[in-house]
Amino acid sequence: MKSKIKNIQWKNLLLLALFTSFTLFIFAPLEILSGIWLDVWFDITHIIGVVLLLFSACFCVVYFGGILCALVLPKAEIFYQALIVGVTLAFYIQGNFMKSNFGTLDGEAIDWSLYKGDSVASVLVWIALIVGTFFWASRKNESFIKGSKVIMGIILLTQTVTLVTLAFTSDMIQTKDSMAYSSENQFVYAKEDNMIILVLDAYDSQAFQYILDNPEGIDYEAQFENFIYYPDTVGAYSRTYYAIGEMLTGAKFVEQCDFEEYVTKLTGESVYRT
Repeated sequence: MKSKIKNIQWKNLLLLALFTSFTLFIFAPLEILSGIWLDVWFDITHIIGVVLLLFSACFCVVYFGGILCALVLPKAEIFYQALIVGVTLAFYIQGNFMKSNFGTLDGEAIDWSLYKGDSVASVLVWIALIVGTFFWASRKNESFIKGSKVIMGIILLTQTVTLVTLAFTSDMIQTKDSMAYSSENQFVYAKEDNMIILVLDAYDSQAFQYILDNPEGIDYEAQFENFIYYPDTVGAYSRTYYAIGEMLTGAKFVEQCDFEEYVTKLTGESVYRT
């Protein structure tokens, strides 16, 4: 037992556990959040607890799993490391270099038959990486240990630099105000000069027209008296966050300016289409 404990590659297992848990549960979710921050209601404070919990759990599973493997099946320890390295590399390459373009994810069913080539390529990459690391570990044990350290170190460094850069160049670490719908003051208006704008997000105008044409005893025209209905309105953007400002004001958002400044300018000037 003492000889088995002595032969455990403690440093390798620590680096392996850090590489896997950091890649899957720190870098991946935070990098994704940096790209969708404007489109979701939550911020980093809402997910950081779960992120750290999953990171810790994964670290412990990989690390103590390697120790258990070294104690029970010492000869299989190198293949355990090869498996973890291969799988983590596959996740890393899949998530960063093999992203399929599914178009606008608006709730419509995805036609998976259009992505057969992507699926085949993904499977081939996974098989190649896992089989390749196994073959490398079986043929050149010392070379695999040294080489995998270099690979894991480079990727960890790259991910760390990327996250630090995103923290300073994106909204990833900013917090958001907590907002919720409320019926308070819902029907409180000024005595004169009220402007009520109804924007139906992702709503088919034909459905509303059908309701108007088939009122079933409800006089919708009387209810919407003095409202102007635009049946053929088309937004300039596929995302609500970007489309509303342009739809109400006609002012388009361009990438050269800061989006928050764009929104502040629109709401501050209150320039609506007439």
